Amino acid sequence: IDSYGKCLNNKPLPDYLEDTSTATGEDRHFMSFVGRYKFHLALENGLCPDYMTEKLWRPMHQGCVPIYRGSSSVADWLPNNHSAILIDNFSSPRELAEFIKALDQDDAEYSRYLEYKTPSKITNLRLLEGLESREWGVNDMSKPNYLNGFECFVCDRENERLAAEKAHRKNPKQNPSPQPKMANSSHMGCPLPSPGYGPVEHIDPNDG
Repeated sequence: IDSYGKCLNNKPLPDYLEDTSTATGEDRHFMSFVGRYKFHLALENGLCPDYMTEKLWRPMHQGCVPIYRGSSSVADWLPNNHSAILIDNFSSPRELAEFIKALDQDDAEYSRYLEYKTPSKITNLRLLEGLESREWGVNDMSKPNYLNGFECFVCDRENERLAAEKAHRKNPKQNPSPQPKMANSSHMGCPLPSPGYGPVEHIDPNDG
């Protein structure tokens, strides 16, 4: 296992990847570096249902199999049911490790985790419908990017609220006052990750 980050850190990053602005972008050298690996440990910084980041999508883009922990709804947005290894589906680190080792040694089974690279193997209907109906695009100049798309979404909701307030002032009996929409901790207050199988102190010292 190669660890380039602060945890374990048993291997130094190549000098040309020390610049974090490169490491977080679509730099071809960085993407090629990621693509060298069969598996990629993908752990989100926060555990929210709607929080899925490049930690998941980048290895998939490069043809690695993500070993993922993060969003509880991640399976709703994966191409199929064998495109990522979900840590929370395993009862212990040992069970997870044994699964990864077996998959690493079985080329035919491993290749199933990359089948989504063929469009006909994308079987998640929710994902397909979302891609078809979304108003923003990726590398599609005919649509706004996802950041602009989100900004437009916010503006649209605010314009709807202003129109509803105007209608209410004009005819309060017929048009009820719009209810305020308030953000709360469930939207952005993602809890930090914690050991998935209990406190670190409870892990068997002989477990790997």
